[in-house]
Amino acid sequence: MGFLKLFRGKTPEDLEKRGDALAEAGEFGRARMAYENALDVCLKKPPTDPSLKTRLEEKIFQVQEDLAQQHKEEGLEILESDYGEAARDSFRLALSLTRDPALKRELEELLQKATETGRMEERHPDLDADLFTEGGGRSEEIPATPTETFAALIGTLPQDARQAFRGYGEAFEEGYVALNAGEFELAAERFSEALEEHPDGDYILPELATAYLNLDMRSDAWDLAERFQEAHPEALHAYPVLCEILWTVGEFERALERLDACPPPMGDSVPMLLLRGETLRRAGRPEEAEALLEDALDHRGFDPEIARALAYTYESGGNKEAARDLYGKLLNECRTCAGPSDPVAKQRYALLSFELGDRSSGVLELLLSLAQEHPDHRNEYLDKVRQIYADQGNDAEARRFATILGGDAG
Repeated sequence: MGFLKLFRGKTPEDLEKRGDALAEAGEFGRARMAYENALDVCLKKPPTDPSLKTRLEEKIFQVQEDLAQQHKEEGLEILESDYGEAARDSFRLALSLTRDPALKRELEELLQKATETGRMEERHPDLDADLFTEGGGRSEEIPATPTETFAALIGTLPQDARQAFRGYGEAFEEGYVALNAGEFELAAERFSEALEEHPDGDYILPELATAYLNLDMRSDAWDLAERFQEAHPEALHAYPVLCEILWTVGEFERALERLDACPPPMGDSVPMLLLRGETLRRAGRPEEAEALLEDALDHRGFDPEIARALAYTYESGGNKEAARDLYGKLLNECRTCAGPSDPVAKQRYALLSFELGDRSSGVLELLLSLAQEHPDHRNEYLDKVRQIYADQGNDAEARRFATILGGDAG
């Protein structure tokens, strides 16, 4: 279709947006991969936006927590069928991902329940203790075997995709694990083998398209995604890839037409709404993106995914007050429903509040909490704490934190 010559290398912001779209579609494993790739680019070449690295790290943290929650729910469903071993695998994976102390405690209890329920046969006699140690929530702690990793990753997908994926054999399994590990050349190779073995395997197409997209083989990615979308117009899988390609070449109207042609009820789903909003934002039509997302919140009720997208749209458009307020509402919703804190909302609310001149004790406490949770950015947060104390006239505390920072710097 003549697209390939129009493409340039992806920026960290492009990769971040791809991660956002995947996260909003519930594909948290792939979203984490996109964010980690963006972070790698940032480490090689410092971005113009100094907050980008922190934002990416927060988003990686968030998708890991989302993935942990999904694996917990999957384990609970399996446990209801008295299949303790499979449930235990889901709980172990969730425990390896989360850093939320409350969720860790809950998962430890569920692991014990799964052990008592069923048929463990001492398949993993030593592994559980490792998961409770510091650093157990890092991505490298994902289960040791590819089969376990594959089973865990597809557990977050719709039922039709899970059923199809399980029938595509070893090459597809290895390709899917490689794709989620960012090994795109290996993923493309193994997916191609799987497609040769299963020429009618339509659900292989968007996975191979994703690998090609990350290898800058965008014409091939487009063809595969279109083939899948034409065969399965009711499935979401191909739309993020198609939109990503159209965004990159500036074909925003064409992307909107593609999204508008999506049949109901899928066309009214949250992932499709978010893709429309992102298309409008990238097209330089932020007011329309804001109106679309605001209308969705008004008519659907408060939805965290829509709220995050709207807050980011506000922030990227320079409406920092509205973004700050919406991030604050996200934090309040987490407290109201007793769910885990939204780390992105927490970080953005604290930093935007500080930037807008809020020197309250509430912002100070948030910054102290962020300094504990994110040691790589500890000094950044503690310096803002120092400034708050200085602005409040608390010279003793301001000097104390200046001493702490000076000691770290030395």
